[in-house]
This record gives sequence, structure tokens and C-alpha cells, in this order.
Amino acid sequence: MKLSKAGIVVNSSGCNTVIKALAEPEMLEIFTPVILSIDNSFSKAVRELDSEQQFPLCAISNADEILDGRINVIETFVNEGEAIDRAVALYLDNHLDTIIDISATKRNRKDTKDLCARLIAALNADNDTSLVWYVKGETRLIQSSAETLTTDVKNAWQALRRDLTLIKPRIAVLAKDDKTHEQVTALREEGFFAFGPFAAENFIETRQYKPYDAIIVVDGDENIGKTLEDIDTPAFGYISGLPMVFTYLAEVTAESDQDFKAALYSSISMSKNRRRYRYATSNPLEKQWIPRGKDDFKLDLTKEDSD
Repeated sequence: MKLSKAGIVVNSSGCNTVIKALAEPEMLEIFTPVILSIDNSFSKAVRELDSEQQFPLCAISNADEILDGRINVIETFVNEGEAIDRAVALYLDNHLDTIIDISATKRNRKDTKDLCARLIAALNADNDTSLVWYVKGETRLIQSSAETLTTDVKNAWQALRRDLTLIKPRIAVLAKDDKTHEQVTALREEGFFAFGPFAAENFIETRQYKPYDAIIVVDGDENIGKTLEDIDTPAFGYISGLPMVFTYLAEVTAESDQDFKAALYSSISMSKNRRRYRYATSNPLEKQWIPRGKDDFKLDLTKEDSD
């Protein structure tokens, strides 16, 4: 069985998170890690461990040296941007299936936008289809605006179908502006399962978010925290609409190993789902038009029978 290869961009703040997750021996049976370490931080962190456990590190310089069953480490990077560019190059050469970035201690909205712009440029991707998601358990949240809501719902719909194999995803819209109702209604008339707009406070207090596959918050940063603060599950960020699956940790703490594993498992799953989706939609059946022949004869009952 071919193992998925995940590129992990990490610096000193995230090394312990990765080490704690990879300390479980079964992890190397699930995927092949390729660590892109900034300032040699990963190998330093492993050497400083006060533990008898031996990590199967494999220092490599190029993709041809990647080995399954080993923690492959590339440590020639000065900053996050350089490491991400190398990870993207490895993906484009078919050496990686997915990328996880945990190189920032805390990432705000501007940082995430800059990261998204860098990836779009490196991949020559379509800026109009990319979306930044915040995922916590089964709750997936996107920030939007009244101007881009219609496009964002359509892009989210496509991402849920392609990455999560949801045939008819349900999307809830949170907004204070009543004009959003017209947009949501128009989307439903086009066949998209969009619902709302809902008021954020009532939506959260009554836990109405549970039946929905995605939540789109229109013009409201404060609603993100309110929507997710009561959900006690690991969290990570995800950028859809790119040729590759890219996830990241919004914040790195002492307990981030569970967030990292959630991002890792989701990345691998979404990468496999995309391959299945491409296979299933690559050669669709054409509509067959069968001539009806004499079946279109109409009997005129107004005529009298001839002798």
C-alpha cells in the first residue's frame, strides 16, 4: 500500500507539537512525514528530548531520498516563506500529497490572507475560487462579505463536494443584514442548499449549527469566536480552491498536538477524496438521444372508422 506523503513546515515553536504526535509509533504506518524545518529547529528539538525513545530521523537533501517508515527532515530554510515554496515545489513534482504549516505561533486574519496569496502565486491558482476555512470538529466556518457571499457559497459548495464527498452539502449563512435574505433565496432557487440568514447569537445558543456542513459568517469577525467557543474539539485552518490540500494551525500551544493530528488526518482524507472525485468525474457519460421513430404517431379519435 502506498502511503500518503505529508510535508510539514515547522519552526522552533511547533517542533514539540510534531514530536509529540509522531511519538506514537503507528503514525509512520499511516503516512510518510517530510519535515521542512526552519533553522535546523526540528533535529535540535529531538536531540534535546530527555527520553529513551529513538526517533527514526532521516536527513535528506532532495525528494529522491524520501523513505517510508522514516521521519524525513530537510533543514536548509531560513524562514517560513522559503520552506513553503520548497514544499509547493515538491508537491508540483508529485513528491508530496498534502502540506501542513505549523510555523507560526499565532496567525491573525492578515497573516492568513498573506499566506493564501503566497500559495495562489506559487501554484498559479485561481484567486476567485480560494476560501479560508476554520475547522473545529464537524463545524466548518468561513468569513465572507455581502459583496462576495454568492460566489463564496458556490465555491464552498464545490469544495465540500470535492474534498469531503458531500453530494448536497448544507450551508448556513449568519448575517445581520436583511438584504442577505435575497441572496440566499436566489442561491436556493439555483439548487444550492443555502439557509438563513440567521442571527449569530440565537444560532449559537440553540446549537443550530450542528446539522450544517459549513457556516458562512457575513461581515463579522466577532462571530467566529462566539460560534466556536463552546465546541471542545481540535481546531485547524484550511485553504480550499487550491490544486493541493493545504492546512495550517491558527495557533500553536503546548496542547496543539491534537490540533496537528486533526489537520493531518483531514489533509490525508481530503487528498484521497480529491483523487476519487477526479476519477469519478473525469469521463462522464454523454446524454444519449434515441430517435423515437414511429412512436410519435398520434391517434386521432375524432375520425370515424372507414368501411
